[in-house]
Amino acid sequence: QPAKGPQDWRLPKHSFDRTLSYEDNLGEWLLSAATMALRDRVQLMPAVPDRHGILWTKQPIETREFEVVVSFSATDNGEGKAAGQDGAFAFWLSLDNYAENFNEKAIHANPSKDWNEGLDKQGLSLLGNKPEFKGLGLVFSNARLGTVETVETVTAIWGDGTNKGRKLDQALASARPEHKKQVKWMTQGTQAKVAVKKDGSVVASVMTLDVTKHLAGNLWGYAEDGVQTDYVMSFLIDGKIKREDTGKELGTWDVRPGNKVALNMDGTTQLMHFAGSHMATAEHGTAERPDSRAALLYGGSNQGAASTDWQVIFEGPPGTFPSGQKAFLGFTGYTGSKSYIEGD
Repeated sequence: QPAKGPQDWRLPKHSFDRTLSYEDNLGEWLLSAATMALRDRVQLMPAVPDRHGILWTKQPIETREFEVVVSFSATDNGEGKAAGQDGAFAFWLSLDNYAENFNEKAIHANPSKDWNEGLDKQGLSLLGNKPEFKGLGLVFSNARLGTVETVETVTAIWGDGTNKGRKLDQALASARPEHKKQVKWMTQGTQAKVAVKKDGSVVASVMTLDVTKHLAGNLWGYAEDGVQTDYVMSFLIDGKIKREDTGKELGTWDVRPGNKVALNMDGTTQLMHFAGSHMATAEHGTAERPDSRAALLYGGSNQGAASTDWQVIFEGPPGTFPSGQKAFLGFTGYTGSKSYIEGD
């Protein structure tokens, strides 16, 4: 999570922007199964049926108060709907050191070479995690309504270490109603956020944003210093950017995975990241302003975060997260047996 103020600190061994490399913390993460660090993103699951994805931190979070924000994009090929869609992925905040106990060699040594069987033999039958995990899991899946229709759903499951042998469908079915929400999470820009306070309270939220629809035809202020609007621009449906006061064409725009839009102006490309519906911030400073980041401000002014942007999936009271415990971050997923989900 990027630092947001003078009292906030980014945890470098648990953070990355866009992708991981050997020069940028790749060694601090476990990547296994079909998960790969590509040039422009980390691909948790590829666009191929019957593939698993595994991505976990090797080092624990040791502070008592922290916030984790994850941006991802997901797409589905749309096949196999009549047979049901069993692809899903999860974001985990766990007390268990997954990377230390994971044995990839044992899976490869399995005569069948089948990852489903290999994970089950290691006791990782809950979407690549162990059913008796301790901590919080946010599961992004498709739930069946009636005989054919499926709906995108986000479900929070809390593990206390006692649910041995539980499968994913059982975990989702037993989740409390208030911890299961219909959320259209298969977008170019979905975010999940988990905040843990010093008193052990936990809040998990999800935000989805169709960046293309949100930008096209609307007016945005461009603030080079990230605060004060220098001029207002309009994002045209044909992919062009126009300055409102002069009518000058400034360049082009296109949406990138992970809640991002690329501004192609003055011979350079600037990636802007949405942290809500009202503001997008540049990933990096410019040559002229290396220490500040430009921003797009909805309507030309900083209106702050909209409370409707985030939908709360899980709220745990003080004491939910055990005092003195270390936490590990992880992602696991399965593309689906008949219909694949690609997740980045």
